[in-house]
Amino acid sequence: MKERSETGLEAAERRALAFLDDADAARLRGYLHALTLKPGETLNREGEAMRRTAFLVEGRLAVKKETAFSGKYILLGLLESGAVAGEGVLAGRERHGATVEAMEECRLLILTGEDFARLADDHPRLAVQLLRRLLLVAGLRLGRAGERLVRLL
Repeated sequence: MKERSETGLEAAERRALAFLDDADAARLRGYLHALTLKPGETLNREGEAMRRTAFLVEGRLAVKKETAFSGKYILLGLLESGAVAGEGVLAGRERHGATVEAMEECRLLILTGEDFARLADDHPRLAVQLLRRLLLVAGLRLGRAGERLVRLL
């Protein structure tokens, strides 16, 4: 049996939304949809239209990019519980820049662009908090990518 907090969120969901206080996490949960991926299933493919942001509740996701050799990929990163994927959709990005694939069974909470627009109308302060968090995540990832490039050159 999954343990639930007084906010109605199970413990793993609460950890995935730990950047919010309990009340805001519960509010956001009302706009999220559960998704389970089996190993090898993709959350999104490089070049596909962006439609959703995913909060990884449990499992691991591989982020990979196709090389110049068709069907060959380089691994850009591994995402673990608590990570977010597809955050660009909330900033208006149109296409995914990488493929995200489940390495093991993954449980995710999905926020579509339409649900984010509804959240922004209903709870603008919460929408701003969410955007600030996703901007921080994107900035950290960009910084790490820059550090890797410096080591290669």
